[in-house]
Amino acid sequence: MMPDARADARWLLPGNRQLPVLTKPVQDETVKSYLQRLARANCCAIEDLVPYLAPHTWPHDDAKASDFLIASLLHDWTSDIYTRIGLSALAKATGLPEASLAYALPELRDQYADARSMALRERNIAGHPNYFGLACQRCMAAKGITTNVYVWMRHDQNVCLRHKRWIGPGAHSAGGQLELAKPRSTA
Repeated sequence: MMPDARADARWLLPGNRQLPVLTKPVQDETVKSYLQRLARANCCAIEDLVPYLAPHTWPHDDAKASDFLIASLLHDWTSDIYTRIGLSALAKATGLPEASLAYALPELRDQYADARSMALRERNIAGHPNYFGLACQRCMAAKGITTNVYVWMRHDQNVCLRHKRWIGPGAHSAGGQLELAKPRSTA
């Protein structure tokens, strides 16, 4: 009796399978923001996606630890659970090259094998002195992204120069991204 190819495929480890929907990261996006968009695109909860991408770091047995991590997934943007996700596992799950993910997601850059040869001049880094903020909603809409995207920003990134909108401190929602250009008169 010959083994069925479909039967072999179901025994693959979860980290070895590619997710059905490809979602590209935005430049300098936080890992949590990217994972939320990836989970939403693949119709699953982020609480299910994180253990899928990093099963070796997820506490399956301890219910208290699991509840704590799920709470930090939902509310804490600086939780280190996102940096425990392996760059190679994320690359396999998304089908994107590790180099592309390393350039786009500053929190995972140090996991890239050729990090020394990366051209990182003038690129944002994750953490202090940078902060994360909401990307310009119009820029994201031009890319077909209709959800909130959080990116790492430098202290001088306060205005979207393309759309003349405030994206600095205090712009926590699309309504907080105020127009800075004077309206044109039609007369």
